[in-house]
Amino acid sequence: MRIRRPSDLGALARQRRLDQGLSQDALAEKAGVTRQWLIRFEHGGGDVTVSKAFAVLDALDLATVVEPRSQPRATSTPRISVDLPDSTVLAQKWADLARQLGSTDRAELRRRAQETRRSAEQGHES
Repeated sequence: MRIRRPSDLGALARQRRLDQGLSQDALAEKAGVTRQWLIRFEHGGGDVTVSKAFAVLDALDLATVVEPRSQPRATSTPRISVDLPDSTVLAQKWADLARQLGSTDRAELRRRAQETRRSAEQGHES
């Protein structure tokens, strides 16, 4: 994901926190920040200290890559474009997964979805 402003980074952290089933309190404790700071960070409010932002990203097991906005053609890194399904398709996939597993436990469904995503990402890296 390309981050253009602090609010993008906060939104990414919030989505990752939700995907992992973490509360704001749990993530704040894990990252060593206050819940109030985390709320401001997730909503793009106020100034964000780099060290605290990195602590949150680290607690969420997210890597940070910084690269030039544009690179000369000869040294540019190839990009892979992936079409993501819209939210209706995703909601249907969640419902199908819940039926297959016989469970509506959101934490269990997230865990299994994350396992599936990791497997797919590892397949793309090959």
